[in-house]
Order: sequence, then structure tokens, then C-alpha cells
Amino acid sequence: MKLRIIGCVVGLLLMLTGCGGSGGGSGTVTDNSGTVTTAFGQLNDTGINIYSDGVSSADLLIAPSGYPNQDAAYGRDYDPVALPKIGAGEVGFDFTKIAYDGQPFADQDLEFVWGHWYLHNEFWYAIRDNVTGLMWSVPVGYFNTRHYYNPPATPSLWEFWTFSWYNSDATTNGGHAGTELGGYGTNISGGGYYDDYLGSEYTDTEKFVAYQNSTALLGYSNWRLPTREELLGIMNFAGGYGNVLSSHFWPNQDHGAYWTSDTVAHDPLSAYVVYPGTVPVIESRLKSEANSVLLVRKVGE
Repeated sequence: MKLRIIGCVVGLLLMLTGCGGSGGGSGTVTDNSGTVTTAFGQLNDTGINIYSDGVSSADLLIAPSGYPNQDAAYGRDYDPVALPKIGAGEVGFDFTKIAYDGQPFADQDLEFVWGHWYLHNEFWYAIRDNVTGLMWSVPVGYFNTRHYYNPPATPSLWEFWTFSWYNSDATTNGGHAGTELGGYGTNISGGGYYDDYLGSEYTDTEKFVAYQNSTALLGYSNWRLPTREELLGIMNFAGGYGNVLSSHFWPNQDHGAYWTSDTVAHDPLSAYVVYPGTVPVIESRLKSEANSVLLVRKVGE
């Protein structure tokens, strides 16, 4: 049985970004991507900046009389025009594109051109969240957006993946390790497709994360799966289908589901995914299922 949690209910249950949450203190962190002054522990807002009067079907830009305490009246989304930002992003979000060498991408306004992901000056490989201090990987692909690009050591080898959920650490896997090597990959070499295969040496979450850290993806070795709270924190509840996860920053995003590190407490055979549909949804999925991955790391660690 799948568990689905939608909208601001998530914010209440998980003490999430939504509905104007904030917290923590400010500080300065530095790594290869630069020096960033960030509010440690601060949460992104939901992206909702419209109001409702319970009657009109139109989106209201001004709070209606008699309907107080709506999401749009609080948090970073309340007045995004006046909000100081390090980078850019819709409403209260503040993102910086990161290049293949771990440095800020040269042209932060550049829109992605399909087929140009192999050109280092035309594609970025991570996003730094200047509110939370987290850095996120950016999947790259051809036309199958359900797969994840692993920047290879050999430029001629391109690998596209989905993953089963696997964690061999009994102290963090919730009582069940999951399924090894249960994902799906397609090799592309020299521009041509090769046979699909199941059971690649990297097609579970643990081995994929370990590989990226062993090869220092973008110069860093502290990549991991996100929690469901972290993953929901970069999603815009008002973005609409295809833009809940910003298409400007994640142009080749998966319209399916992304694994989190969280096992379902009452069902250790399952773990949580976040599905960025019309609004972001948390679902439980069997750990044997193949889903996509966004990796995350903390800036400055």
C-alpha cells in the first residue's frame, strides 16, 4: 500500500518549508563553490504567493478580508521583489548554478539547450541553495528524463540510470537493507545506443552514492541521498506540472519519483520518494522499485 502526503499537510507533519517556516542562525560557509552567507537551518518557503477567499476560482494577489493567516502572507514568498538574494529563483527561492569544476557557472541566466549537456560552458552540474546551504546534483540526459547522468571519467562513456533503494547500514536502514542492483541503465558510447541492461554495478542507491564520492563528483566527496524534508524544500508548490522543481535550474528533471534516505517506519520494505507532479507528493515505494535520484551535500563540509 502506498502512502501519499500532499501539500501543506507535509509542512505540518514534517515541520517543513511550507507556510512560512524559518529557523536557525546566520553564518558564512566556504568551499569550492565560493563563500556564502547563509542562515543555517533556515527553510525555504512553499512558493505559494496567492490568496483565496473560498469562493472565487481566480487567484488573488491581495489578502481578502475575512480570510487571514494564509500561506502567501508569511515567509520568504511574501515580498520576493524586496528579498535580497545571492543568486536567483522564483518567489523566495535563491539558487546558484554550479559548473563541472565545482565553481559558480559563468552565465547564471543561460537557458539549457537540448543536446548541449556535454559542453561545459553550456551546462551546469549542480545547484547551490543559498537559503539552506545545501548543494544539489543536476541530472542530465538525452530524451529519457527518468534517468540520471553520471559524469564519467572517460568522456566517450555516458551512463543513464534509475536505482533500487539499498542501505547496508543496519543503524540507518530502518530494519531492511533494500534491494541491491535493482535499477536500470542504458549505455551510450560514441553517440549510439547500446543494449539496455539490468543489474549494473551501480544501479542501487548505496553503490551509486559511493561511486560519486570515490570519484569526487564536482570535486566533493560528501554526496548522499536527501531526506524527504530536504527534497521537498527545493520544490515550488505553486510551480505547476513540469516546474514544481524549477525547470530553469533542473531542465532535465524527472517527472517521476526521486528516492529519499528515509525508510517508512511501519513498513521497512519501503522507503519514501518525492514525486514532483502538479504539486509535490510524498509516497512510499518498495525498496525494490527503480526510481531516480538527486544527490545532495552540505556546503562547507
